[in-house]
Amino acid sequence: MGATHQTPSRPKRWCKNCRSHTDDTSYCRKSKPSNTHYKSFSTSKWCEVCKNKTHNTADCRKISRAKRAEADNQDQDHQFAFVASKGIDNLNKCDFLVDSGATAHIVIDKSKFTSFHKDFNSAEHVIELADGTRLKRTAEGQGDAIVHFKDVKGQKYIITLKNALYVPSFTQNILSVPAATDNGASIVFNSHPHLEAEGKSFPLDHRGNLYFLNLCTSPDTAVAAYSLDGWHQVLGHCNASDIIKLEKTVKGMRITDPRSDVNCEVCIKSKMTQTINRKPDQGATTPLELIHIDLAGPIDPVGRDNFRYALCCNDDYSGLSITYLLKAKSDTTEAFRKFLADTSPYGVVRRVRSDNGGEFVSQDFEALLIQNKI
Repeated sequence: MGATHQTPSRPKRWCKNCRSHTDDTSYCRKSKPSNTHYKSFSTSKWCEVCKNKTHNTADCRKISRAKRAEADNQDQDHQFAFVASKGIDNLNKCDFLVDSGATAHIVIDKSKFTSFHKDFNSAEHVIELADGTRLKRTAEGQGDAIVHFKDVKGQKYIITLKNALYVPSFTQNILSVPAATDNGASIVFNSHPHLEAEGKSFPLDHRGNLYFLNLCTSPDTAVAAYSLDGWHQVLGHCNASDIIKLEKTVKGMRITDPRSDVNCEVCIKSKMTQTINRKPDQGATTPLELIHIDLAGPIDPVGRDNFRYALCCNDDYSGLSITYLLKAKSDTTEAFRKFLADTSPYGVVRRVRSDNGGEFVSQDFEALLIQNKI
């Protein structure tokens, strides 16, 4: 019988890391190269992000862009906005485009702003558009803007947009839905789209696929709606009770919170009074016990003998007043020495009161007081 020879079968591949038959464990990319057979593979390029051999993972551009975007997203002044101006009929840049993706109101007219935030930095502020474009130094300011809208009944109202951005380079005003809802407003998109704020309903104009809030260009007959504290400042810090009475007699005035209290720091400070000491100082009980002295001058025109100053000495007890003419301030010490000599027959000077001028705090004058025990 002839013997048959059977060729041994090739062992199957198996990777312990991947749990598959695609490669052996020694050739697995997930394992660290441990033999010489892996050397040829370790020199090839491979990117775990792109899943190709064109570059290494450390050199992947997608990782660099992701890190850069993450760093930019950490900016404090970062706003999103959607700008659309093409393909819309009857576009009016004064109207407000209602944008649910914008995080802040955008106003292109500087005259609408009543105040700007002093701490706003245009260089650090970023506006990101819908296409991913990031704009810096575009917003020139941020503050409160006043606009005029008409409700469904045709009545005009004054609305304040808080923390609106001033972007003159944009071609359209933008009303941010998140910013409006954060301040108590609500926007309804149905067959009759409208914006509700403070119990009033303002209609939205549907143009194409966008919604606009029409701006009133003649605010003369508009209704001004402010809080009681706001009217208090507008009317020059008027009394709160008088403001409430004024609403009933004036057209176009509305107080949003008539029952609130007015806490005006300016009014509190202006009505504060200084504490005055009503207790008089102790006066002199004997002649020459207290002498009041003061220097007047320079006197114009100059006296006949070139006297430009006058030293007045007044006795607090008797009211005696003696004046000495001086040519210069430096003669004050000698003039007071003469006063002490003139009054020595009538008593001894014990105290002197002055305005602490330079002529009364000099070393010579203090030495004179010490010498006479004053």
